[in-house]
Amino acid sequence: MYLTHPIMTILKKRIPQVCLLIGIYLSQNWINFFYTSPRNPDFSKYYDYINYFLGLDVEIDYGQNSLYYFLISQSIKNKFEILTYANLEIVISFSVQNVNFIFYIIGLCGLFKFLEHKQFSKNVILLSLTLLCFFPQMLISRTLMKPEILAFGMIGWTIFYFEKYIQTYEISNLYKSLPFFLIMINSKASIAGIVAFYFLISYFDIFKKLFQKEYLILFFIILFCILLIQVENYFITNNYFNERVYEEEYNNKAPFDILYKFDYKSLISNPLWIDKTNIENYNKNANSVLNILLLDTFGDYFDQYFGSQLFNSSRKDLFVDGEVELINKNRQIRYNGPFSALLVYQLDYVRKYVAIIFSFAFYILLIFYSIKNKEHKKYLILPLASGVFVLYINSLGIPSNNFNPFKGDTFKPFYFSFLLAISFVFVSCILLERFKKFRFLIICFFISLIFFIGGHPKAVNQAISEGLVVRNEFSSLCEINNIFIFDNYIFGVVHENANLSNIKSDCNEFASSKKILNKKFLREDVNQDYYKKCINDGSISKEHSNKVECRMFSINEIRRTSDLPTPLYPYFSITVLFLSILILIIELSEQFNINIFLKSRIHKMLK
Repeated sequence: MYLTHPIMTILKKRIPQVCLLIGIYLSQNWINFFYTSPRNPDFSKYYDYINYFLGLDVEIDYGQNSLYYFLISQSIKNKFEILTYANLEIVISFSVQNVNFIFYIIGLCGLFKFLEHKQFSKNVILLSLTLLCFFPQMLISRTLMKPEILAFGMIGWTIFYFEKYIQTYEISNLYKSLPFFLIMINSKASIAGIVAFYFLISYFDIFKKLFQKEYLILFFIILFCILLIQVENYFITNNYFNERVYEEEYNNKAPFDILYKFDYKSLISNPLWIDKTNIENYNKNANSVLNILLLDTFGDYFDQYFGSQLFNSSRKDLFVDGEVELINKNRQIRYNGPFSALLVYQLDYVRKYVAIIFSFAFYILLIFYSIKNKEHKKYLILPLASGVFVLYINSLGIPSNNFNPFKGDTFKPFYFSFLLAISFVFVSCILLERFKKFRFLIICFFISLIFFIGGHPKAVNQAISEGLVVRNEFSSLCEINNIFIFDNYIFGVVHENANLSNIKSDCNEFASSKKILNKKFLREDVNQDYYKKCINDGSISKEHSNKVECRMFSINEIRRTSDLPTPLYPYFSITVLFLSILILIIELSEQFNINIFLKSRIHKMLK
């Protein structure tokens, strides 16, 4: 007992760290395996950023900051040697998600420091971050090629240093927050508006001081850096910060009552996304912000994530009716009780209702704890209020029309997901501290239902099983996944193995992907008109350069041409990002006892 007691004590202390690592590992693999980023409907809009930084002479249609897309282009460029027609989509997807993962980890570290500063226990913080790994808005941010994940990476650190300044009044903390704040506010116009509103409301006293004599240097540094980043980005994109492609379907203004209108009948009867072909029901939820928030925060109402791709395929029927055994050979449960018609035949409705309940509970908790602890409302209800208010102003036509009355997707929670993450982890910490005995039950319950909302469990499907093995070959966790997932007996017990051909992930030679993917692509005729439009007078067509069917032609053009135009790189933005990374390394060095010599060297570099 004497020997085992200290060991058990150490293991008990490490459980939250292990939970977070498992949460990061599982959620990242879930994303990698089940979602292909280039298949997102908006992906092509921004792909010319990638083409530009790879060396093609193309026209960028948007004014968003180019730093994020530059990093993704370099990730793709590093994999040029393995790119083929067949694996291009998967390689690009992993490139996007790997860059997003880096910013996600940076964001987790920032939130850890912020929550630690608010005097939550380390164990509670680690467990709340485990929950955040499966918060649907964070899962979505980690999959899409959009700069909201960049904002998430920076916001925790910015708030942390603002809070340290409020506590100590040391102006050095404001200087430390500056690189993070600059990256965030210069990333995208909608992000800039939401961030500016949130910080002006939350930290008005700090911004008011910028006009005082001792803070004027900081004020002019902020203005100069913002101006320099914007000018740099204009030379790259040839667009102003808020410029975007005109879309006729969004050339509308939202009704004023959309903010407080609530259509509970439509929420219950039409929780599924309705295609345009069913025009009678198409806009039932679009004219209510509350409906959109309740449907989309945990449930992907617009079917662009959980409702698409492998998440939506081969969903297993959990319940069956009739005179069969309680649990049949397919591991389905016999049920003839209340709501049996819904559970047996309309399980996707149940998924949506569970998501609505989660959303409702989440927002009620934000309101409740904001009233109960008014000093914490800027971390609880204000992130939601800031995001909704700025999007509401935009939907009214300020600065330009941006509302589709048949979709209502202007109010996607994704657009302020980086702020919702603050609210989510803060309320999670409160709940986990209050219900100490049920912490792990809460975590298991939440994660299990998120998997259910996301389309699990899956029916046995040979094609999906082979696809997962193929995707794993491109994962940086390939060998680890082979040990813990694909060659793991326990997984075979939990879920019946559909890999009947017994193919294996070849982490070095990509043997399985070469065999399976190439076999599929050979069915395509690259001489058909679908592909011919990609080439114009022997060069890549600027009009079609961002289209999915033209991407491999662009890659081959880059490979064979030695005199490609040299792109302008966002050097100043890269420098600001580098500074932010140095600052967080210094901050974390105290947390993890990094070598003192390394810390002193970084201090000298910053000076």
